[in-house]
Amino acid sequence: MSANTRCTRTAQRRRKELPAKGPHPTSATGRGRRPRPTESQALTGGQPVLDERVTTLVLDVISSLGAAIASASTRMPYAEARQALASNQDEKYEFTRAVMEVVEKHHAFFEHNRGVIELSVVWASVHASHYDNLFAGVDRTTEDRACSPREALFFAAVVLAPLLILAVISILQNTRRV
Repeated sequence: MSANTRCTRTAQRRRKELPAKGPHPTSATGRGRRPRPTESQALTGGQPVLDERVTTLVLDVISSLGAAIASASTRMPYAEARQALASNQDEKYEFTRAVMEVVEKHHAFFEHNRGVIELSVVWASVHASHYDNLFAGVDRTTEDRACSPREALFFAAVVLAPLLILAVISILQNTRRV
């Protein structure tokens, strides 16, 4: 199977895992009642400041990165570490809810930096997906092969680079205002 086929299949799998927009299926509002608009939705005319799917991508990046670090530190094969650190729907929902509360609390920052945040998250997610496929493929070809500390560090640097860029941009913008 080619690398492009694996990437396409991973992207399709992740799209299926994205939570549907709207309330969690087990919440009270999931039973037919419309949820009350959040403060950020009221300020932006009904549009949320940050797409809820961004939080799912962040959680996937964190799981992939955590699996590489766990594999390197415990000598566990990457695929097993990835499976052990995978998030279930309830964890994804709680993480999304917590992030959305932070977004509402700091509405101005997220509204101003929305494009950079979304670009950074997508960039990190694409790289995490590629390395996820790479490490999982190496696991299939070599029995019980764990990530080396060097591989985990490189993976972390590549995946976290967009977040570092976001932090630098934010710092530079804030120093111009002062």
